[in-house]
Amino acid sequence: MKYFNIAGFKLWLTTLVLCFGSHTQAKEIRFNDIVLDVLDAQKIIVTGFKGSVKLLPSQTPGKMIIHAKKIIDDKKQASEDNWTFGAKHEDKNIKLEVRGPDAQSSSDDLKQVTTEIQFEIEAPNLPFDIAWREGSISIQNWNSSLNIVLLEGNLTLSHCGASIHIQNEAGEVRVSNHKGRVEIEGLKSKVFISDFDGSLRIKNFAGDSTLDKVSASVHIQTKLGTSHITKSEGSLEIENGKGAFNILDFNGQIRGQNEDGSITAKILGDVDVSLESTSGSMSFKLPEGSAAFAKLQSEDGQITTPDSFKTGKIGTLKVATGRFTGSEKGSILLKSKTGSLRVH
Repeated sequence: MKYFNIAGFKLWLTTLVLCFGSHTQAKEIRFNDIVLDVLDAQKIIVTGFKGSVKLLPSQTPGKMIIHAKKIIDDKKQASEDNWTFGAKHEDKNIKLEVRGPDAQSSSDDLKQVTTEIQFEIEAPNLPFDIAWREGSISIQNWNSSLNIVLLEGNLTLSHCGASIHIQNEAGEVRVSNHKGRVEIEGLKSKVFISDFDGSLRIKNFAGDSTLDKVSASVHIQTKLGTSHITKSEGSLEIENGKGAFNILDFNGQIRGQNEDGSITAKILGDVDVSLESTSGSMSFKLPEGSAAFAKLQSEDGQITTPDSFKTGKIGTLKVATGRFTGSEKGSILLKSKTGSLRVH
């Protein structure tokens, strides 16, 4: 088993003092590059606490190159800081791990940590697992699967492919120019997706999600967040608690459930909508040329339709039906218990 530890490496650059603002200073310590043979590796696993990871495709076949530096509080001497990292072969995997001074440290102690480990990794397109506590992760031009856990901080992915699974408790997740499958789980994350083609599933409890120019099968689940979707197409499945969906210029199928939140949409192309709501409101603007058939029904919510629609009751349900006077086919079905419904 090959094992590499930075503790024994000679520093190739003297310690630098960096100023951040008027009161905070830090020392930057750079280390010799680590070069690993990864020809037989099936996966690369990276774990760390505070700092950053930047991942780029390697220009050297079969080799993984790790550029690393450590940022420490200026009040500490380098010898007083015990944060370190190691890289090793283990079975068919490569493990790159940041280690702190005390594995038994309490969560309160860990919150006081100021030391950062920063990696820039060049590697062949192998599957990567990255687990990071706080900081930033940036990945470009990657075409193998990625499994990323970033509790707090910003994640940026661009021009990637294959399958990606992301967990982020708080921070920003940005995915652009992607082809493939992406699953995102967030607590209060800000999610931005643009120029996307593939399959997208977002579960964002209280965070906001913004999708622009997405051509995909999309499933969004939120309890309290706001979702903005613009200039997109494909299929959209909604699971909304008390959040808000603002949809502009969407072309495709829309399905789902709306509890107590709101859905406002402007539709393009052939209309294909079927949604149910509890007390939340739903309002849809159809294309000018639409000849879609619309049916709206509610137990006790307000229904607003063009004057030409027929209104009545079926048992305890208020019902409005009608067809728009255009040439483009389609249908829209909206149901609610007490939520207001509108088509125009």
